Amino acid sequence: MKYLTALFLMLSMISSSAQTELLIQPEEVIEEASKQLEASMQTEGIIKSWATEKAITGTYEYELTIGKSARIVSVRILSSKEGNIPSQNAVKDFLMDKFRFEMKIPKDKKYKLNYTFSF
Repeated sequence: MKYLTALFLMLSMISSSAQTELLIQPEEVIEEASKQLEASMQTEGIIKSWATEKAITGTYEYELTIGKSARIVSVRILSSKEGNIPSQNAVKDFLMDKFRFEMKIPKDKKYKLNYTFSF
């Protein structure tokens, strides 16, 4: 049942992204990215599910740079609490290699935001 719900959420995001307009203003991009990260950190979200499977623990604040194709192109650690270096690096690698925002942004622009992940 969990996987069916997750699949439904992902399909909903994909179908809605096909109808989204191009986001240009940094405030709009950061707001939308924050909403999507928050949704991904919920019980059925892709990040939370992955972290639970990998037994990731701790709280990590990162500076994320969103670039071409709404992908995270760089991650810089700002702080960590109750975590460890392997978990910190695993989260960074997951964000850069497997996570993509469902929004349209200009190809030649980059946007930065700070986000705290608590596992």
